[in-house]
Amino acid sequence: VLLAFGAVPLCIAGLPAAWVRRALRGRRARRVAAATCRPVPAILVFHAVLFLGLLPASVGLLQRLPALSAAAAAVLAGTAAQMWAPLMVDVPELPGPAAGIQLLYLFFNWLLVTIAFAFLLFDHGLPYDAGSRAVLPFGFTPDQDRQLGAVALGLASHAAYLVALGAIFVRWAEREAATASPGHVYERLRGGGWTDAEARRIAGLPPSARPHGDRAG
Repeated sequence: VLLAFGAVPLCIAGLPAAWVRRALRGRRARRVAAATCRPVPAILVFHAVLFLGLLPASVGLLQRLPALSAAAAAVLAGTAAQMWAPLMVDVPELPGPAAGIQLLYLFFNWLLVTIAFAFLLFDHGLPYDAGSRAVLPFGFTPDQDRQLGAVALGLASHAAYLVALGAIFVRWAEREAATASPGHVYERLRGGGWTDAEARRIAGLPPSARPHGDRAG
């Protein structure tokens, strides 16, 4: 949970755009990124890996063979980066989708991770044989331990997607403000309840200017 919904998006957010562009300089790298980081393959691959990782057989295998844990974490991190790319990467070599596509993509990600959360939280009984043999801390029963994992998955994923949702709206508003005329921005702000002085400052109008279409005068 911390890797897919915390560490990976934070690492992508901290990457300078110049580094991303340098990594995509080669034609083959651009083709691979364009094919794998589009919304449909990105969402399918990540959630397939996530669901496979939650299966009781996968959990039992990793407990029997701890050496595979590093490989499993690397696969999860790679597919998580692939999943976050349509939301966070926007460079000329790999342009991001339009805001509407990003919102739809974010909704389907939220829906699929909610299904995984519900599977862990409400699946009565114990689907994990490995957990039934483990000594759990704080007196947790195996069912409580599984439910606690579900809560961690739900809280972390929903918090990450809410931050992404806010970022999409902020970028959309910035693009709208950059392409709209000052008078149009002023009228929209005034209609939204901003004061005259605040609307003029945000729209970039001098205090004495009368914007076109200002019916209030």
